[in-house]
Amino acid sequence: EVEYWHSPHVECLGIPESHDREYDPAELFDSESWLPRIFEPVRRSFFDGPTPPSMQFLMPSQALPADAEHVVLLGLHQRLGGVWKRIVVFRRRRCVHVYELTTRAREFWWSLHLTTDARFCLAALQPSAGRRALPFPEWWKRGAGEPY
Repeated sequence: EVEYWHSPHVECLGIPESHDREYDPAELFDSESWLPRIFEPVRRSFFDGPTPPSMQFLMPSQALPADAEHVVLLGLHQRLGGVWKRIVVFRRRRCVHVYELTTRAREFWWSLHLTTDARFCLAALQPSAGRRALPFPEWWKRGAGEPY
C-alpha cells in the first residue's frame, strides 16, 4: 500500500518530560562538571548563532550520577520549537556525536550528522583531508560531518 502526502512533514518531536532542564554551563551539578570541557567548543562553534540562530539545549531533569559515562542532550529547533537534534557527549572518549531528526514517509529516525572523533562512530563520516590555511583546533582534529 502506497500513501501520498500533499504537504511536506514539517513537525518536530515533542519535548519529553525526562529533559526539562536547560543546558547552562554555569548551572551544572558537581557531577556534571566534565560536560562543558567536551561540549562547549562544539556548541560555541556550530550552535551559538548568529546564522543560524542559537540553539537551545535541554538536559535530563535529574543530576547525572558521578560515574556517568555519557549524557544525552536535546537540541530544540530554532523556529518550530520541538526536538530536532540529539547530542551524545561521551565522558572518557571526550567525544560528541550530533544526530539530526530525519523523517521519511511520516516516520522519524535519528541520523548521525557530526562527530568530533570519527574513530568512535559507525557512520561513514571521515575527517576532512582537504587543504586548509590553519590547523584544526585540538577538539576537531578527527572531527567529521556537518552540523546542519
